This record gives sequence, C-alpha cells and structure tokens, in this order.
Amino acid sequence: MKLSPPAKLALALIAVAAGLAGCATTGPGAAAPGMTMDEAQHAYGPPTGTYHFRDGGTRFEYATTPLGRVTYMLDFDAAGRLVRSRQVLTEADFAEIKPGMSKEDVRLRLGPPTEYLRIPRQHLVVWNWRYAGADCTWFQASIGDDDGKVSQASLSPDPICDHGPDRE
Repeated sequence: MKLSPPAKLALALIAVAAGLAGCATTGPGAAAPGMTMDEAQHAYGPPTGTYHFRDGGTRFEYATTPLGRVTYMLDFDAAGRLVRSRQVLTEADFAEIKPGMSKEDVRLRLGPPTEYLRIPRQHLVVWNWRYAGADCTWFQASIGDDDGKVSQASLSPDPICDHGPDRE
C-alpha cells in the first residue's frame, strides 16, 4: 500500500511521539531500587557526571541541560546497588542551596547549570537552571571567583521571556 506524503508525515510524528513517551517511562526516574551501577549504565547510557562519597557510595548524574529542564540523580550504596533515584531540579531542592555552600556541593546537588554568566567587576559567576513547570522563572546561584562559595541564591525572572515575539 502506498501512502501519501501527509500520511507518511503523520505516521512519522506518531512514531516520534511514541518513542518519546517510551523514554519518559524508562528514563532514570523509573530506575528500580536494587539496580546495579552497570545495569543503570546499560539502561540509560553513561552518566553526565559521577560523584563518589566517603562512605563508598556513588551518585550518577543524568542531566538534560542545557536544553532540558530535568536532572536525575541516582544514588548507589557502597555495594553498587541503587538506593534512590530522583529529579533534582525542583523548588524544594533549590531552597537547600544557601550562601556559603561550595560550588562543588551545588553541582553535586543540582548538576550542571543551564547557563552561566561571568560578572568580572563583582568577581562572580552566576549559574542558572531552568526547570520543569516554570516557563518564565529560573534558579540562580551567584558564586564568588575568589572563594568558590555561594553568595546569593534565589528564583528569578528568566530573561528568555523578555525576548518573545510580542516584546522588543
């Protein structure tokens, strides 16, 4: 049976949507407790970051930034078994970022920023994260160049909203 070009396009769009829906249900957020680190890497690919803890545990970061708005952290115990999997770009997680915290601890908790901006005169770099459910808000953490510590952290208007088609 020969399909018309519009029918082919419709079928292709359905296939893409089905594939994306499959990713949503089988991504790192659906990881089952007890999964090994090897099983996680086989299922989800190599992590975008790996962190090791003093107690022998390991955290795998699966970030979708800069275009995505989710970052999953998979925490494994010293035996290499998954104990927790969660999406960390949430307002509750942002509320845990406090002045005085090191940039390494911020990265461990939230993963890589969506964007960053260097402000040389103030000796700062501002890290920004977009997150799911917030179209015109993002989270910002100002980090000192000299000490690598957070000086400010807050939700702020996302400048991408200032450049919409109805704005100049």
